[in-house]
Amino acid sequence: MGIISKIVKNISKAQKKLYSASKAQTKNTYKTASASKSYTPTTSSLSIHDNSYYQDDKNMSASEALDYLNSSELFHTNKYEEVTGNRNQILEGLNCVANGGRYKIDMDTDGDGELENVSIAEAVAASFDSELDLYIQEQLTKILGKYGHKIKTGFLCDEAVAELAEMGIQVNKINNRVYTFSLVDENGNVLEDENGNKGSIIFSDCLIPDGYAQGAEFNLSSLLDVMGYDCISKADFIGREDEYYEVISQVESNLNNGLYSAGEQKVEDIYGEVQTSWSPSSHGASSATSGELSNETQEAMEKELQEMEEDKQKEIQKVYEEKLKKEKEQYMEEHDGLEASGEALNSLTNQVRLEMVSRYGTDALHYLK
Repeated sequence: MGIISKIVKNISKAQKKLYSASKAQTKNTYKTASASKSYTPTTSSLSIHDNSYYQDDKNMSASEALDYLNSSELFHTNKYEEVTGNRNQILEGLNCVANGGRYKIDMDTDGDGELENVSIAEAVAASFDSELDLYIQEQLTKILGKYGHKIKTGFLCDEAVAELAEMGIQVNKINNRVYTFSLVDENGNVLEDENGNKGSIIFSDCLIPDGYAQGAEFNLSSLLDVMGYDCISKADFIGREDEYYEVISQVESNLNNGLYSAGEQKVEDIYGEVQTSWSPSSHGASSATSGELSNETQEAMEKELQEMEEDKQKEIQKVYEEKLKKEKEQYMEEHDGLEASGEALNSLTNQVRLEMVSRYGTDALHYLK
């Protein structure tokens, strides 16, 4: 059985389990997996915490935000989600994104059915507006820990996407750097909380666009949250970490009991034109027959992968040339204008090549001219 057929079969099984219960159950008092804990419904009957819980007045700098997240165990469940790495590069990207830079995408940010062209920071913040979104991200955390953070062959490999599909999470691609993860029903409509906020989040390879899901990129909603953007994020639970796991457990229980209903919007209604051929999903798999990709889908996939490879090669080559140029200039300053040559030049070159491997992985050497 092909991977697409397996996905379709798994989605069908999962969705029958998730969405069979009646909406009339939404007035119940819910219990977590721990028998010692129970919740009385708030004015919004499915919310474990009402909106006031997620309001704060933090306005941290990028550097302060990184340190704040790193202070909590919530951001250390596996090495791939940790907001560590090349701090200078992360800070540069985070400051750029937080100030409206990098990518812009079309998105219905307020549920009025109209698409607005917004920065990636605005889009990510707008997508994290429900406790459903916390649940989605928690499942992605487990996927990161199991398959790794390389986007093509780890984070969004076919096996990872199939596991997400079993949870009712559909994967869609907006462009080469931006992806969405949405809880959907059997018709592909996105699940909503009682306030009409969608269970759908955005992930973007936007801080260090290198084909990897960096921890800071994966937790961008939390960083933006404490830097002043309005969203519901894991950062709201720093200092009360146990409550985060209670919320995740309760959302999962609500899902298993079919307590969330879907609105009328599909993923494409929220984000405009989306693609599914790069990563198979419940929505995109319907165009395949007998467990195989159509010729058109296969060609689109191959073209896209080629474009990503070319983009990565250009990026690595550009960064390599810039770093080597700086090293040569610094050598000249330190040696009275004498250009590096022979053994000195080889040493500089090897040093920069090692930096590229540290940043992009060992396959970076294949891209250097």
